[in-house]
Amino acid sequence: MIALSLISENYVPLKDTDSEKIAYDSMFNTRLFHLPVIDENNMFLGMLCEEDISNKPSNSLLLKDIQSKLIQTKVYAHQHIYDIIEKTFNQELSCIAVVDDNNTYLGLIPCSTLTKYFANITSLQQPGAIIVLEMHTKDYTLQKITQIIEENSAKIISLYTTIIPDSTKIELTIKLNTHDIGEIIAELNRFDYTIKTYFEGYSKLHELYKNRIDNLTHYLNI
Repeated sequence: MIALSLISENYVPLKDTDSEKIAYDSMFNTRLFHLPVIDENNMFLGMLCEEDISNKPSNSLLLKDIQSKLIQTKVYAHQHIYDIIEKTFNQELSCIAVVDDNNTYLGLIPCSTLTKYFANITSLQQPGAIIVLEMHTKDYTLQKITQIIEENSAKIISLYTTIIPDSTKIELTIKLNTHDIGEIIAELNRFDYTIKTYFEGYSKLHELYKNRIDNLTHYLNI
């Protein structure tokens, strides 16, 4: 899934000739805390943050007068959803602008769209247990982990890694097509894999997914 296919048609960018008051009203109506700003040639200038609008938004102060405050964060049309999620979350944005290779504004992607696709790529709607492993990056071999799981009559239906800050380790989150993981856990232990945690029941899985998605929507009021 790439940025171009995730653009929402429900939002209009701000123009650099718009006033602070127009920007404030647009954010209020869209329930977004950021909006892209473009010039008369549809070139992307940056993201305006609600915090950079004065307490009493002015009709006389134009956005081009505060252009230095704009956040220079964007994604290109061809970028993958993983890159989009990383940039949006790291910059604590409620949406992100999409541009072409010439910096022409194409549209925006709100966080609400990203959370829906995050749920899809992590197979939120599919039944099955989750196992979270922790290991050194050099020890990560997907082939061996897959072999252990498939030899115990299970399949991996989604998998993603998280780098553990200030370390050489990663966290590997594996979603399976079964809740029966007793033998898989035993085999992973036998091969000295560090099992950080695992979730078999629906309530625990729901809690895990909720925490993951809440991280993405922390700065979005939905």
